[in-house]
Amino acid sequence: MKKVKIIALSLLMFLTSCSKSNNQEIVSEDFSHKSIKYVDNLSSNSNSDKKQNFSVVKEGQEQVIDNKKKDKRESKEIDILATGDILFHEWINDSYKTENGYDYRDIYEPFENMIKNSDLAIANFEQTVDPEKPVSSYPTFNSPVDTIYYLRDLGFDALGNSNNHVLDNGVEGLISTHKLIEENSMKVFGTHLDKERKPTIVDVNGIKVALLAYSQFFNGLYEWYITDDNNYLVDDLDMDKVKKDIESVKDKSDLIIVYPHWGDEYVTEENSYQTDLAHKMIDMGADLVLGAHPHVLQGSEEFEKDGKKKFIIYSMGNSMNGQWSGYSDNWATECGVFLNFKVKKTDSDTQIENIDIIPSYIHHYYDDNNIESVKVYPIRDIVDGKYNDRLDQETISKVTQYQDWCNEILNIK
Repeated sequence: MKKVKIIALSLLMFLTSCSKSNNQEIVSEDFSHKSIKYVDNLSSNSNSDKKQNFSVVKEGQEQVIDNKKKDKRESKEIDILATGDILFHEWINDSYKTENGYDYRDIYEPFENMIKNSDLAIANFEQTVDPEKPVSSYPTFNSPVDTIYYLRDLGFDALGNSNNHVLDNGVEGLISTHKLIEENSMKVFGTHLDKERKPTIVDVNGIKVALLAYSQFFNGLYEWYITDDNNYLVDDLDMDKVKKDIESVKDKSDLIIVYPHWGDEYVTEENSYQTDLAHKMIDMGADLVLGAHPHVLQGSEEFEKDGKKKFIIYSMGNSMNGQWSGYSDNWATECGVFLNFKVKKTDSDTQIENIDIIPSYIHHYYDDNNIESVKVYPIRDIVDGKYNDRLDQETISKVTQYQDWCNEILNIK
């Protein structure tokens, strides 16, 4: 039934689509209210407003994030915000290039407050960053270092980096990306620089969250670059390894999140391999299994096991990239999701109190200077009329139809 509805919606999208010249965002005149302070960081490691409210200290083998902005220590409640694939394609870098680097500040503007106000914001960083090599895009991604500065300033706290593009620039690219993320006050999970492969555990207001990431694919580069001597560098989707890792963090953490990079690209239905492994991960002790890679949304499940709420999403789709329908010929690549988990810890246990599923839309448009641009919106805000002053009616009507499809795929009641 999903496939029939998708075909019907695709036909409707084709009939109602407009040319590039008409696909423009109506930009409001005043954006001075934005709080992001994006600066040219080519030689700077300065922190954003949110990062100045976080102090990161070492406590044993764990990384402790002390959020002073929202003191919830008495109740031990936190909000975790998670999203899918972030990938800066060539045309995005070309459009946002300036004389002093790259200025991406407007891309996530509609989600800015949500990201900044979360206690722990995580995403899949699906590319490498090696400043010693030229910027490049598909099929081998090497993004500007400004992409990391931007995500840091936006308020992301941890980035998963085990995916099919992590070896695009060899071992050097993997190591460079890992170091740059850490040097910019964010945690990395899925890659390691230590042979012991110490898992990433973050302590957020007294709640310890384990972050694990594994990839099923490496575009044929794993065998080329990874040997028995350096296989600690990146976590492949080996269930023996997954089981061992989950076992190792069970007694050290209150919540376990797994980011598997898997599945069939551009297919909106999860396969049996994904469903089998996801439930095995839950049986092993994972609380949240948040899938990535297909570049389109796939189904989700919410259920209880052993008295605790569990959640699986097989693909979070694109959080942000350049695969709009005009490039990919697949409108489903324009949809992603942000997941807001409210977590509460008591003396007896830690529970996921609430799950807010927020489908997102990657809007491709041309700005007032006719520069190709992209902006990520919460779909429900568009449907509720929040952006009527900047989006044309044709876009709003299209996104309204996207909402129905997202709700069905993600099992949103």
